[in-house]
Amino acid sequence: LREASMRGKICLQGWAGYTEHPCTIDSETPKKYRVRLDKSTRLPGGRVAAAGESVLVPKHAVKLVEKE
Repeated sequence: LREASMRGKICLQGWAGYTEHPCTIDSETPKKYRVRLDKSTRLPGGRVAAAGESVLVPKHAVKLVEKE
């Protein structure tokens, strides 16, 4: 990544509709981002992760957000 950490949103499409969950992007691999979650969230593939946990998420599921 160009910066130390960036803000993003994990985007999910499910039976309950479209949802976006805020996160901080720490690093990236060729196909995934390592993100730190702001709150407990369901992840792509049905996994559940707790707030503050660092997890790998596919790049297609993350929307980059401008820094505020």
